[in-house]
Amino acid sequence: MLGHLRDVQEVTHPEGTVYEWGTFTGRGRIWRVAVAEIGMGGPKAASETERAISFFYAQIALFVGVAGGLKDVKLGDVVASTKVYAYEAGKAAKKFEVRPVVWSSSYALEQRARSVARKDEWLARPDDTSPHLLPHAYIGALAAGEKVLGSMQSSLYTLLKTNYSDSLAVEMEGHGFLAAVHANHTVHGLVIRGISDLIDDKPTADAAGWQEIAARHAAAFAFQMLTTFTLSTSNSTLSPPVWNVPYLRNPHFTGRDELLEQLDQQLSPGAQEHRPVTRRAALTQPKAIKGLGGIGKTQIAVEYAYRCREQGCYTYTLWVNAVSEEAVITSFVALAELLPDDFSAKNETNQRKLVEAIKHWLERCQEPWLLIFDNADDPTSVQEYFPKLGNGSILLTTRADAVGSLATSIEVETMSFIEGTHLLLRRAQLFEHASDEQINEAGNIVVALDHFPLALDQAGAYIEETKCGLNRYLEVYQDHRQALLARRGKQVMNYPDSVATTWLLSFQKVEQTNPAVTELLRLCAFLAPDRIPEELITDGAAHWTPLLRQAATDLFIFNQLIEELLKFSLVKRLVEERMLSIHRLVQAVQLDMMEPAVQSQWAERVVRAVNDMFPGDAQDVANWQKCLRYLEQVQACDSLIRQYAMAFVEAGDLLNRTGLYLADHASYTMAEPLYQQAFSIYEQQLGPEHPSVATSLNNLAVLYDRQGKYEHAEPLYARFLAISTKAYGTEHLSVATGLNNLAQLYGSQGKYLEAEQLHMRALAIREQLLGSQHPTTISSVNNLAILYRDQGKYAQVEPLFVYILAIREQQLGSQHPHTANSLNNLGHLYFLQKKYEQAEPLFTRALAIREQHLGTQHPDTAQSLNNLAALYRAQGKYEAAELLYKRALAIREQHLGAQHPDTAQSLNNLAMLYAQLGNYEHAESLYRRTLSIWVQQLGVDHPHTQTAHKNYAHLLRTMGRDAEAALLEMDHVMPS
Repeated sequence: MLGHLRDVQEVTHPEGTVYEWGTFTGRGRIWRVAVAEIGMGGPKAASETERAISFFYAQIALFVGVAGGLKDVKLGDVVASTKVYAYEAGKAAKKFEVRPVVWSSSYALEQRARSVARKDEWLARPDDTSPHLLPHAYIGALAAGEKVLGSMQSSLYTLLKTNYSDSLAVEMEGHGFLAAVHANHTVHGLVIRGISDLIDDKPTADAAGWQEIAARHAAAFAFQMLTTFTLSTSNSTLSPPVWNVPYLRNPHFTGRDELLEQLDQQLSPGAQEHRPVTRRAALTQPKAIKGLGGIGKTQIAVEYAYRCREQGCYTYTLWVNAVSEEAVITSFVALAELLPDDFSAKNETNQRKLVEAIKHWLERCQEPWLLIFDNADDPTSVQEYFPKLGNGSILLTTRADAVGSLATSIEVETMSFIEGTHLLLRRAQLFEHASDEQINEAGNIVVALDHFPLALDQAGAYIEETKCGLNRYLEVYQDHRQALLARRGKQVMNYPDSVATTWLLSFQKVEQTNPAVTELLRLCAFLAPDRIPEELITDGAAHWTPLLRQAATDLFIFNQLIEELLKFSLVKRLVEERMLSIHRLVQAVQLDMMEPAVQSQWAERVVRAVNDMFPGDAQDVANWQKCLRYLEQVQACDSLIRQYAMAFVEAGDLLNRTGLYLADHASYTMAEPLYQQAFSIYEQQLGPEHPSVATSLNNLAVLYDRQGKYEHAEPLYARFLAISTKAYGTEHLSVATGLNNLAQLYGSQGKYLEAEQLHMRALAIREQLLGSQHPTTISSVNNLAILYRDQGKYAQVEPLFVYILAIREQQLGSQHPHTANSLNNLGHLYFLQKKYEQAEPLFTRALAIREQHLGTQHPDTAQSLNNLAALYRAQGKYEAAELLYKRALAIREQHLGAQHPDTAQSLNNLAMLYAQLGNYEHAESLYRRTLSIWVQQLGVDHPHTQTAHKNYAHLLRTMGRDAEAALLEMDHVMPS
């Protein structure tokens, strides 16, 4: 440290601390620097820091030394602190409970450290010229405590890696030092550490002299910071600062660190230290903070201005109200009174000339300036007020989405969940002592308000002023949303308008431009907000009001509507996806502006339009992508149908077709309520005996059948068959469908004779009406073949499976999911016949198709994984088999449930593998779970259940438990 100082002399504190006192010359200023060497530990550091600050009236405090590296660093690197964890803070219960205490570094010094670290100039300061000692500088967290960490095997190292994993290094004084700095709010503080060891190598590193090298590197970094740092309170020969920001700093400001970092890097003078004194605006293009009204644009600009003020970045910080051209001119006139005496046009009465004079003065100004245009919602109208040259930066806030070449934009999104929760708690004055329950309740409010900053500020104000509590606020919001969104609160910071008022002004402006825009906003209020297909609006135009219909059918006019909404960021346009998005609270305010009858009309229009757009055949693989594109809109329609008690047939059709798509993708819990609602609508509108009611019953039955809920499925199948027979006679395709589905249910229950009879009847009807090679007929042949396979009639089955595979490849293609089913069926037959070499490529092909078309988590994919695992087990590839069995089990448990027969199949297969490997205890546990499910779902006499009983009994005998095995075989009584 002392090598960087001049005119060094010794100064002794009355309490005995000895300081070396000298000078250091930076860029344009001379620093007086006191250096003290203190002992180890946080308390000592805190005491000495407080002593030095009060003795020297310090403005900056730097703690410079060495540390042990924890992650990402090497010997000789430098770490400047963003924060320091006091890692020993916690509760000494039966087990130590970590309760982190964190001390943050000065923002101004942290930013300066980042700037220094981005450049290599500090590397010229150390006198170590060895080419292999080129250190890096890192800006990050440190951990500090009273223990010396000497081994990576220690419990302390485990504590740090578990609870403070972002810490780059560990030391002993930083927490005490920063605690003392924070007690002196006018002082900037930062910890700078050179890495002298990497924990386990400490003795070797110390012997090699790394402590001295690391200390030199840390000192070099520290003095490079002083070279480039400027205090806002410095005794400079420059002009006195001018500041006209009209808002106080928001004490509740939360988050937005990435946006502020972008502004700091691209605008602040410290980020461009080597630029010419005079530069053109194009070299540092103006920045535009853009986003929806109430998203926090002005708040970010205010916070940025205050942070720059702390750092002394700008001599002149000038705020312009850009809500209108008249407001801009008024602001410029007011600026004239604030500028220093060398501005000679203060008495100019012609406002236009005065504005030009201010621009020219800024262009010639040698000192840094920041010019902020707030609420520049028409960015092009303020461009003429920009200085063309000068030593400054220009920042805009705007609702306009398109800023063109005028500025580079930073879009402000809604807050993250954590940011929103912190903002709400701070605004409600609950942050410091919030309980876990309050934090959870605050999170619920953040979700309800869709992470919107102004709404969260209003909510916090209401909670603080009424003392209603977080949980009660949600209750009030659900019943009085419109009133709460319109209520601003008494203690307003910087932004006087409520959410509702803010957007009402925007709504009025767009309606004045084109009334069809208002109609479009109303439409969007009823749609799922995040992904609104544009073609739903344009191709569904027949369902809209005449005004919107005319606009939506003309692409040029439609784009004009979107353009008007983008001017106020009321929507976003996802160009590549051809989608729109709208914030949920914009929807809410729009809804609250409509009368109930108008709401009902729009809701019905939306349901009818989405029904037209959703594919007619939702089970056709070629339509799946479009089904997925509209899935969120159907879910929104489902809510509208229930909310507005819609009961027209088209609403039922939409829900029914979507249920088919979801069921094919194993989303059973999502499909079931759609099927049930469709059934309710059909039965109400068409009567209980209508074929559409029967179809709805069949779809529900198939859903229950796939989930193993046979007792629910069977009566629905029977009713479907009865209605179809009554409506069409015995030889109709709907009757064949009922026979086929009931037959498959019986097959799953092991009722093979009844199943075969029904399959034969269904096949005969389909062959007669459709022909022998129709895909539906082929499905009947396939189902009959599976039934024969399950009965061990392999000779009859193989030619059927080969024939079906050939037909499906010809008709559907080699990559269709139905082709995958045939590949799987033939492969399974070969597996049962121990023809493993023939089975494996079929299983592998089937798995690849299913993963591609159905996804990695579909139950059919699990079936392929299970079959391939069984093959590997038979071939002795036990590790590969176990991995696939576990994947299949996880999928089935998630999508089918823990009690589904297929889940039990996976448990049984794993049990067989573990028994074969001698892991008897694990195998027994899985057999017991298997039997519990199959006995309950399939019955004691089902072949699957009987096989499981035999397998478990064999395991018991292998384990020497013959008596238990005999009891299980005779009476099916499992061991206790």
